[in-house]
Amino acid sequence: MKSRPVKSLKNEFTNIFLLVVVTASVVLVCTFYLNTKGKQLTQDMMNRNIYTNRIYLGLTNMETSLQSYSRTYDKKIFDVFTEYSDQLENDLDALNEKSERYQSTRDCIRRIQGFNEYQRNLWDSGRLFDIFEYVKTGIADQKNEAQRLIIADELQARQDYLDTRKIYDRTEMTLWVLMVLVLAYSIMHIIMELGKVSKALEENQEIAKALTEHQWNVKNAKLGYYREMDDLSGAMNEMKSEIIHYVRELKNQNQLEKQLSLEKLENEKKNRALVTAKMAALRAQINPHFLFNALNLISQMTYLGKTEETMELTETVSRILRYSLEENRMVTLDRELEVIDSYILLQKARFGDAIRFVRTVPEHTRMMMIPSMIIQPIVENCFKHGMKDRNHLEIRLDIRSEQDVLLITVEDDGNGFDVATLEDRDHAGIGVRNVAERLKLHYKEDNLFSIDSRPGKYTRVTIRIPERNVDENSDS
Repeated sequence: MKSRPVKSLKNEFTNIFLLVVVTASVVLVCTFYLNTKGKQLTQDMMNRNIYTNRIYLGLTNMETSLQSYSRTYDKKIFDVFTEYSDQLENDLDALNEKSERYQSTRDCIRRIQGFNEYQRNLWDSGRLFDIFEYVKTGIADQKNEAQRLIIADELQARQDYLDTRKIYDRTEMTLWVLMVLVLAYSIMHIIMELGKVSKALEENQEIAKALTEHQWNVKNAKLGYYREMDDLSGAMNEMKSEIIHYVRELKNQNQLEKQLSLEKLENEKKNRALVTAKMAALRAQINPHFLFNALNLISQMTYLGKTEETMELTETVSRILRYSLEENRMVTLDRELEVIDSYILLQKARFGDAIRFVRTVPEHTRMMMIPSMIIQPIVENCFKHGMKDRNHLEIRLDIRSEQDVLLITVEDDGNGFDVATLEDRDHAGIGVRNVAERLKLHYKEDNLFSIDSRPGKYTRVTIRIPERNVDENSDS
């Protein structure tokens, strides 16, 4: 037996996903770091510019404050001069710390620092006049030195910024190229692996197609792609072997078993034909009974000279008869309700406002399939027995769906009767008995039809229709 492959399709795609995620994370982090360093370079260059300008401004302030002191000899003004000198020293030290690779800048700083330190030494020795003369004669040269410092430092700092920025840009470009290469590799790898999966699926599809066409010599699906695909291919190969084994067993069955199967099928056909004949006979009982009542009503209308009503009733009766004479079949509940409406129209023509018909039919039940002509005989029975010695009658038709059963209830407030005497009386006439028998024959169940009644109160007939798919051409 072939060893189970180590590679898993899930793990393969997981690794590719992790490769893309890790590479993208590294590229994004490095890009962020390079952008941050680039901003820091810009800030450092701006800070250097600030320091060089502050050095020039410090020398200018020293010159201005010393000139003011020479005119007033105010000690406070000289203190201001010393503060400018201290600030200049601090700025020079700060710029010098940031200029390790800037030799021209360090040379300028050294010369300005020498000038500033010498005048501070003169101050420490108390030689104020020498300080005044030394600063007065040398400050202009130091300002020129500060200007050279500004120019030289800016040129060198800008060149250093451009060189470093170029390195950062190249590094960033390299990272993005790496990202593109990883994505391209991942996509190509996925396409190649999906090609293997597609090939394995095609092999399994060919086996399935060959089996449906009874081609038993088809080759087994290959193994060795991925663990998941090998599971599928292995299952397909086993299924193929089992089907071939089953087919061979069927071919080896003896002729007696086949003959018994044929005889059984023939008996089933005969039984179905017998049931169909019985149901057709029951259907045939409806038409004469209904036709007699309908023609009697039309004759009364004709006798009373109501020509238009007679024509309308004749058309209604024809419509009902056409429906009842059609081939036995299953119909939608909505189609059956149309016949009920036509029948109620006939009875209202006879009894007028003495008849009140109320029905409750949920919309979702209207397209459910039921045997044809199972409600009309019940409604007809309401008129036949409920209107005796009464001047009004209310009939309620209630339909609802409960637990895979379509419940049809027909109730009238007529005379009613004692259910215990049902077998000895005619309350369950031909039409009602016909409905009960047809339901029993069609669904092969005994609890689909029930009658409940109370003398002088009501009569209620309940029909239970199993909600299951049936052949529309089956007999009802």
